[in-house]
Amino acid sequence: MEMMRLFLVHLTGFAHALEDIGESVELGEGLYVIKVEATRSKVYHAVKKRCAPKSLLVAQLDDVPKLMGFKPGATKALRLLAAVD
Repeated sequence: MEMMRLFLVHLTGFAHALEDIGESVELGEGLYVIKVEATRSKVYHAVKKRCAPKSLLVAQLDDVPKLMGFKPGATKALRLLAAVD
């Protein structure tokens, strides 16, 4: 069993949302933090297959990032996402 991890995902020109991949918080247009029990490679390929984006970045986060200027409520939602196991 893999451990829960946070990933920063940025994608453009995508056709579908990330709900099917894991719990997520949208920080801004095409910018998400998702929480899943998977490796970076598995997340990358799942997003690529499900969303068919024009561009894609997936990076694992070791901690909740500091935020400013994103969607209202994004910081609180991100902290809640990170706290729930």
